[in-house]
Amino acid sequence: MNDLPLDLLLRVRQLRKSFFLHERGLGIDSSRPVDLEVRAGELTALTGPSGVGKSSVVKAIYRTYLPSGGEILYRDTAGRVESLVTAPESRILELRRREIRYVTQFLHFLPRRSTLDIVAEPLWQEGIPAAEAEAEARAWLHRFKLPENLHGVSPATFSGGEKQRVNLARGLIGSPRLILLDEPTASLDKHTAAIVIEAVREQLSRGIGMLGIFHDPELVAALATTEICMNGESI
Repeated sequence: MNDLPLDLLLRVRQLRKSFFLHERGLGIDSSRPVDLEVRAGELTALTGPSGVGKSSVVKAIYRTYLPSGGEILYRDTAGRVESLVTAPESRILELRRREIRYVTQFLHFLPRRSTLDIVAEPLWQEGIPAAEAEAEARAWLHRFKLPENLHGVSPATFSGGEKQRVNLARGLIGSPRLILLDEPTASLDKHTAAIVIEAVREQLSRGIGMLGIFHDPELVAALATTEICMNGESI
């Protein structure tokens, strides 16, 4: 499995996802076959109307879903190329801890964990000392305009926009190799969205590759190197 060009982090070929409703004996296609590539320092935008399966594609890459068909090849930090379809669960969990991040539209967290701990956790998993990790997490939260008095409490009662800022800080902190984004500015005001755009550009300049789901054409124009439209066209 060494046919992935050196300039690629990720290559997806004919990826599709279907679900089977056992109580009705009915299969449903969640996404049509899609091809895409992600390079270091570039952002590939996945666009198209609601319901065509963009989130299913991203979840299959992250292995939240097992794909129904197709190929997903990923090149890790050591240069190894492996299939994210067939890799064992232990390897997928390791990649999630160290290399691949997924910024969803919704923040999922364990009850009673502080916001600061949630954002700092990826750095702890990289082996960074707690004090350094917390300082970096605090800096990201300040950057995304989350008030200091919220850093030490659980985000359970936060607004949707506040939760999204926590999610983004957790996703962009540190040195992941690949970041998956699902509508990263959907719940944000224009000022905070501009801060996020600046932060994404900064991470791209560091060589991080990104795949993002977007509905806003202006955001695609501002950030994307390549756009893949899920209506079957590549732009």
